Amino acid sequence: MATSRCKHRRPGIRRSIGRPGLATITATAIMFGLAGCLAPTLSESSPRHPGHGVAWLLRRSLNMNFAVGDSAIETVAVSGKYLVDFLEVPGSGEAYGRIGPTVTVRDLASGRTLWTLGSISGMPAVTARTLYIDKSGYDLRTGRQFGIPVRIPPGSVPDPAGGGLLVIAGPRAHRSLVSLNPRTGSTRWRVPSRSRFWFCGQIAASRAAVAVMRCGISGRGQYTYVVVKELDCFDPVTGRLRWKYPLIRGVLPLSQVLVTVAGRTVVAAERPDGPWSAMDARTGATLPGLTRLSNWLRTHQQHAFLGLGPGRTAVLAESYPDDRALRSLHVIDVTDGRLLWTTPVWHPLDRVTVGVTHRMLYELNGSELTAYSLRSGAAIGHLSLPVTFAGDAPGLNAELVPGRAEDPAELIAGSQHEALLANGLLVARTRGSGLAAIRIGKLVR
Repeated sequence: MATSRCKHRRPGIRRSIGRPGLATITATAIMFGLAGCLAPTLSESSPRHPGHGVAWLLRRSLNMNFAVGDSAIETVAVSGKYLVDFLEVPGSGEAYGRIGPTVTVRDLASGRTLWTLGSISGMPAVTARTLYIDKSGYDLRTGRQFGIPVRIPPGSVPDPAGGGLLVIAGPRAHRSLVSLNPRTGSTRWRVPSRSRFWFCGQIAASRAAVAVMRCGISGRGQYTYVVVKELDCFDPVTGRLRWKYPLIRGVLPLSQVLVTVAGRTVVAAERPDGPWSAMDARTGATLPGLTRLSNWLRTHQQHAFLGLGPGRTAVLAESYPDDRALRSLHVIDVTDGRLLWTTPVWHPLDRVTVGVTHRMLYELNGSELTAYSLRSGAAIGHLSLPVTFAGDAPGLNAELVPGRAEDPAELIAGSQHEALLANGLLVARTRGSGLAAIRIGKLVR
């Protein structure tokens, strides 16, 4: 692999986005590598307000004939009235270059850009009022930069119980899980790794629990490799270990284990296509419904797991691998696997996005948005929109998606595989390299 000779600028606030982010599409990245040090620049239209249920709509385009739609626009978080997102585009100067993402902070209600950061050296971590990268903090409202006394490790997530960050810090042999106040460097609690096993991978957290994996060494000599050994669950207020769950079925590299926490439920997928295990966040007691269901689904290979909803519900889409068509949506009880309701839908699976609140399930299919009661499955409302959205419905290899809170002040972490629901808006990617927000109140009177 050729080494890039491009000079990377330090992070700084800018009014337009102009440096590349993570390499996401291999073929596109190789093409861009041939272009030398010419970086793609991003232009963005001013948000439009077309009405008919759409609060705002903007379009993006890249130079060098790159399509933004071929790269992932991933929302990091919604915090109060702010939307924080970043754009992944091909790296500059080498086929697999990894130059950090470009971050944009927007006014959630209007879509207007407040400030941007370019040439970021690492993934951002967001709290209710602040964005952190490396050893710098940025005020979400103004973009004002200030130094902090500690370095923020990659993979840090908001601490729902403390207002700061949850981080995994230190070298492998002495790695700790820490509830950190980034502004002061102080900690509410710190949990050191035990001997042999160390903290690894993603941190999953809610106000009810913090879940994190531990890794260890398997094999001997040249056949030594790192595998996931167990899942630990902690009290988010004290850091006390509540329970641990062994993850030792076969060889499980870190990339093959997915963990999420939604309310009082912790779910681990021990391979991207299952089996899935659900546990009570406080006691660690197994909730057999999801395990029974995942075993059946893996046998028949006809469903996709879309995510967890509130009240120990899970949302699944019935689909068939041969035509990738979504035939119906199902909501099940994670506790016992009981089917709560089902509704027929006939759409290509790659055109559908599903979002869940505590009361509603929203199904976005291209330019059609339908709202269902999460309790009964009754169709509550429908909107035909003046814009077509890109489908984000994940298949069996997708990450687990927790349900969304309706508290407008709550920090909501997002993913490229889903829409975000906050403050009466559903924010999702559009076809044609855009981003738009839908007023979901238009559906529910």
